[in-house]
Amino acid sequence: MKIKLTIVLITVTMLVACGGSSSKTNDSGNTENVVLDTPNPFSDISGVWNSSIVENLNETGQPTLDEIYTVFRSDGSFVVYDYENDAFGSFLNCYTQSSVQQFDHLGDNKFSFTDPENGGAVSSFTLIDMNNISLSNVDGVQNWRREGALVENNLSPICNRSLTR
Repeated sequence: MKIKLTIVLITVTMLVACGGSSSKTNDSGNTENVVLDTPNPFSDISGVWNSSIVENLNETGQPTLDEIYTVFRSDGSFVVYDYENDAFGSFLNCYTQSSVQQFDHLGDNKFSFTDPENGGAVSSFTLIDMNNISLSNVDGVQNWRREGALVENNLSPICNRSLTR
């Protein structure tokens, strides 16, 4: 009985020790583990995007810019920065920062998020190419452009919220 139990334990130990991982032999004849690289679906869209809105606000009928930037992060979150020193803001030289929100990857360069500012409506956007996004929401369609020279840290200082209300 002890011999059978010993044989079973040795067999199980060898199976556990030898199984459960991928390996390959490299050029020098050594075996190494293989790590499969899973692409991040958010990496292509990550960065600072100009999501400014142009409207006819002033009395001359000239287009007026509401300067806004949206930062998509590689973890599937995004933040909106609204520059206050424009015709739509408080004329302070700072940015209001939205709360961090999540967006979903739908496949084929398509993404979506639920917009709490529009009654929970779903907004969707498509990465047209590495520098252009087409956003569709309850307000219509907007085209955003990547701001390659900007990084999120450039969108500062952040306004004291009590000053912007």
